[in-house]
Amino acid sequence: MRVIPHLSYGVMAVLVAGVSVQSWRLAQVGAPDMEAARYRGQAGASAGAAATAQLKVVFDDRASAGAIRLALHRLGLNIVHGPDAQGAYLLSAGQGDAVQAAQQLQATGLVLDALPLPASQAQSPQ
Repeated sequence: MRVIPHLSYGVMAVLVAGVSVQSWRLAQVGAPDMEAARYRGQAGASAGAAATAQLKVVFDDRASAGAIRLALHRLGLNIVHGPDAQGAYLLSAGQGDAVQAAQQLQATGLVLDALPLPASQAQSPQ
């Protein structure tokens, strides 16, 4: 009967070592680049973003994430980058009009500022 407790400790040690090695390998091999993936809009929104109408937006701190998400969806806008150090987001209006999108977004009351960017100032996500 005394052999069974010693055997169970050995089995547990092997299992713990196996889990530790597997976790370490997964962290080394499959770890995404967290800095690069930190701010990313919808899939496909970053591809060719400089060719689309863009606007720079500062949301009101009192606006809920849900209200912002709903407004962006209704207006067909996508977050391309942000927030930056000043709290501004770069939004893509797709092939739409950035001036009209900025006006519609300001009408929601969710933003403090919405500035349409001319094509010469349009940026790719960083």
